[in-house]
This record gives sequence, C-alpha cells and structure tokens, in this order.
Amino acid sequence: MLTTFSIPGIIILIIAVSLFIIVIHRMKKVILKNRLMKFALMIAAVAFIFYGYISLNKPLDSKGYSFHSEDSTIIVAEIENEGFAKLNLRSVTVNGNETPSEVRLGTSRSNGNPTIADWRNPAKGIQFDSIDAHTIQTPPEEKYSGEMDRIRQYAIGVEHHAPISTITVHYTYLGFPFDEVIEMSA
Repeated sequence: MLTTFSIPGIIILIIAVSLFIIVIHRMKKVILKNRLMKFALMIAAVAFIFYGYISLNKPLDSKGYSFHSEDSTIIVAEIENEGFAKLNLRSVTVNGNETPSEVRLGTSRSNGNPTIADWRNPAKGIQFDSIDAHTIQTPPEEKYSGEMDRIRQYAIGVEHHAPISTITVHYTYLGFPFDEVIEMSA
C-alpha cells in the first residue's frame, strides 16, 4: 500500500477539495438540480482527488544501489513498487536526459537483491532482461520458502560511457506517466 504522506501534499489536497466545495455551492441551483450534473461533478471530484493522491505518493521507490568504487559507469539500483497495482517501465535516462549505453531490468526469485556483482554473471535466481520484459508487481507478502516461482525483487541496471550521477526511470502507473529520479550520493 501507499504509506508515504507529505504534509504539503495533504494541505494541497484539502485546499483543492475546499475550493471545489465552494465552487459547487456558488453554482446556480438550476444546474445542481439536475441529477446527471451532480453525478458528473462527483465523478470529476473523485478523479481529481485520486490523481492528486497518486501524484503526491508515487509508487516507485528506490531503496539503494550498488556500483564498483573504481568505476561508477555501471550502477544497479534496487526498485520497489509501493503501490497497489502493477507498473510498467517505459525508459531510463541518466545524468539528466542522456541515453545510457545499456539498460536492463534485474529480477530476483530468491531473497537476494540483484547487485553489481550479478551484472555480468548473475547468481542463482537472479537474471537481467530488457526493461519491458516484466511488469513491476508489489512485493509478495508471504515469506520466501525456497521455491523460485515468483519474482520477489527488482533492480534497474544501467551502463553509461561516463560516470552516473542520476538515474531517471520513466514509468506508467494506472495509465498515468510518472518519473522517479534516483540520485547517486558521493
């Protein structure tokens, strides 16, 4: 589930709902007597609030990354879907808007995270595919039982000709486009 809330985001939603209520009360009573108009306004309000909530609480999150200390041109960043529906990766850029040399989606069917050590020679249960090979599901609730039947963890592997300072993941969630910027700290 989405669990991160920001105070400014909640304040913006409260203000938007308050303004919507004021506009409805100021509209002519003739318009609001029509049941179809009331229903359309309610649907618009719910859609606006839902989109605002999803926009303020984006589902894709990065929990960490790995790279070689001597070479920061290859980075593997762990990603997690914190939403309640699947999300689809569209593209990945680095250092602003540069296209990386290679981008792969790392998946793990074991308890281990895909890391930089798995980039060239993946461990058992870990593989790297094209970024559109899988949809990013929410993490499974059950504990790992030794069976490798379900993807448990995801990572984005990126290789670039220059050192990487940011990775921007472009994705869609419930049909809406979003971006997640992963900053590499020194």
